[in-house]
Amino acid sequence: MKLYKVNWQTLLVEHCYLDMTDECYFTADYRSYRDSIKRTILSLKRGHGWAIAHLARQLTLVLPREWTNAYTFVPMPPSSGSTSPLHSMVRELRLKDTRELITQIYDTPASHNGWRPTPEQRVRLIRLNNLEVEPKPQAVVIIDDVLATGSHFRAAKMIVRERWPQMRVIGLFIARVCHEPGRGTGRSAQLAQNRTLPLPVGVTSPRTHNRTEGRGPQQHHQRDS
Repeated sequence: MKLYKVNWQTLLVEHCYLDMTDECYFTADYRSYRDSIKRTILSLKRGHGWAIAHLARQLTLVLPREWTNAYTFVPMPPSSGSTSPLHSMVRELRLKDTRELITQIYDTPASHNGWRPTPEQRVRLIRLNNLEVEPKPQAVVIIDDVLATGSHFRAAKMIVRERWPQMRVIGLFIARVCHEPGRGTGRSAQLAQNRTLPLPVGVTSPRTHNRTEGRGPQQHHQRDS
């Protein structure tokens, strides 16, 4: 496994909501089920322990030491529920600082089921967890399983920058969507022009489960004493 930076060529074709101000990295292309990384990520989404452990080991080997020693790693919140296998994987990484800094306040359909809102729509569904903001991060690494349009990352970055306007925000993805030649551009252009996508049916009130208020910070910070 290696770490690759998203460049301007891939932005134009696949990740329509990202631009050159975004700093994003990935380890593999997410193409067809024949690719082992896609099968592994699907197993991660299903909560299979072997996939969680395998991906955590592989990511640990490629992450820059500066990141693991000094930066704050933040798992992308799940579309529904309070926890996800991604959170479990992040907890297994050898990191000094992991936080549930961003929380989602509405349950939504999963992106892989076809619901793909704009960053401006997504930012209405998430918020900064004020119980996790101290100490101020040196940089924030938002980690997710798959980079598609980039909408989710851009919304998370907007939330972080509302609190810290000059904060370095990095996107770290296990894989990025990579369509066959000739397939990505039209779909990305269509998504980029879509500014009227409605919120899903049932997204009218905050989640009933309480993850950010009324209790202390999560007990998974991993810092040297």
